[in-house]
Amino acid sequence: MKKFTKVLSTIAIAAISVGAFSTNPASAVEFKIKNNHVKFNQNRYFKRNATALKIGSYGKKRTPVGGKNYLEGGASFDAVGPRDQSPGHVASSDSDFSSDIDLSSESQQMNIDINAMINLVRSQACTFKRVWIGDKYTLMENINNNPTMIERLKYDNSNRIVFDILRVDECNIANSTTVGSGATVSNGAAKGSINVSSTTNNQFEFGTGSVIGYRLYKIEWDKSRKKKRTRIIGLREDSKGLN
Repeated sequence: MKKFTKVLSTIAIAAISVGAFSTNPASAVEFKIKNNHVKFNQNRYFKRNATALKIGSYGKKRTPVGGKNYLEGGASFDAVGPRDQSPGHVASSDSDFSSDIDLSSESQQMNIDINAMINLVRSQACTFKRVWIGDKYTLMENINNNPTMIERLKYDNSNRIVFDILRVDECNIANSTTVGSGATVSNGAAKGSINVSSTTNNQFEFGTGSVIGYRLYKIEWDKSRKKKRTRIIGLREDSKGLN
């Protein structure tokens, strides 16, 4: 899937294919898009560059002066171990829909313009899921058993690993009257078709490129000298810049 134009608001999506989808989003969860981050219950998620990332993505964390912190990188480590996921949730109605959430991927999959896609999210016709690494110790062990990954990570203290994401799950046209016109899906990654005059084929499931937010692990090493590092001894969340 591709990267898309900035223009949206409060949400974060991950690049994993997940099999089961919920059509009854829970209302007790606080899920709100803010100017500098996405909030899901007590957790805060980075937004910038989210569509390029997925669970296990790694690279340098950038902290531009006057800008939003973000993970730079497209490389990923897939042997992350077990993953957990939440049910689907809608964004809070008082979310910041003027900020830079990127949903152009979904608008392209559904073959509707970006304003229509934003309207779907704003009207709570789209649900989002949280997906995260279930056991960080399995992730640590798998990286420690991979000499190539150790070499890639150990020489730069700014390297981080994505361990938790928010992603678009599905959008249900039947729940919304804000699209404005019918259209059909032009990308195989989305399933179904849009036709506002029809009550069938209204549901869309999204794959990679749908991440709107992510959390990061900072790496703790066995040695302070970079050349002598051979093992990761700890992973702890780095939330600096999510104020």
